[in-house]
Amino acid sequence: MGLGDVVEFVVERPKASCAVCSSFVAFVVMLALLIASFAKMPPLHVGIDYDTNQHTVDRTRVYAPGRYVLGVGHRLIMFSTATQIVDFTDDAGPRSGPPLDVFTNDGQVLTIEVSFFYRIVASEVQEIFARFGENPFYTYMLVGLAVIKNTASSFETTAFFTDRRLIGRTMLANLQETLRPMHAEVSTFSLREIRLKADFDAAFIRTVVADQRRQTAYYQQQIQLVRSDTDIINARADLAVSNTYAAFNKEGAIIVAEAAADALIVTTGAEASAVYQFMLQLAFNRTHVLQYVWTRVIRDSTDATFLVGVPASSLRINL
Repeated sequence: MGLGDVVEFVVERPKASCAVCSSFVAFVVMLALLIASFAKMPPLHVGIDYDTNQHTVDRTRVYAPGRYVLGVGHRLIMFSTATQIVDFTDDAGPRSGPPLDVFTNDGQVLTIEVSFFYRIVASEVQEIFARFGENPFYTYMLVGLAVIKNTASSFETTAFFTDRRLIGRTMLANLQETLRPMHAEVSTFSLREIRLKADFDAAFIRTVVADQRRQTAYYQQQIQLVRSDTDIINARADLAVSNTYAAFNKEGAIIVAEAAADALIVTTGAEASAVYQFMLQLAFNRTHVLQYVWTRVIRDSTDATFLVGVPASSLRINL
């Protein structure tokens, strides 16, 4: 091997090494681009395809949980579909706020602890991204805070202690009405605690006690009215029973009298028939019959003090 062959071998070897290195780099780059083209959507999330090259969003599709090949320069913008909690309490987490100081309708300041739960509408994530960006949580939190304070200002201070459930239902309804056009659904609201300012406690307690006394007096009055109505109903019922009993007694007396009259008529008829037969058998007239009956009466009477045909002035018989 001559000197020229050696030089040619040395020059050819680096060229071959560079070709191998270039191929390897190209392979690595292609592999990296291929890997970058894959995207994964975790459970309880939905997302949209964002093209970082064109800075545009694919508005034709919402991606559910799974694995996808999007292409180079594309990424998934993910939104959680799990229920989110917004807290305004003393023990709230880093994504919530402290208790709220709210004004009531009568100008007092209350401190309340509240919380509510919401979920985004999965099919509307493109509108959410267009309006609120990738993290709409703080927007919903601030809007919810404003709704709660505005609702609190429509109630008097005493209502927070006497109509607490009504206030909670009203705040829930207002949150649902406000956040639904913002592509979120509120499921639950909780009015967890209500605190008064220190200088307001005594006056408020007096007001509540007075209001309770008025309510007690009102209910006692209603009870008395019910009792009076009951007495009237009972009196009317007793009168109706008495009238019915009297009517029954009257009707019974009439029936008895009619029965006695019927019996007397029958008896009299029988006696008249017997007398008539007696008259026919003895050929008596009415005068003879009356004399006969009179004689029988005197004979059968144990108290008779006279004799037939003898004047009473000339005869006294003491039996």
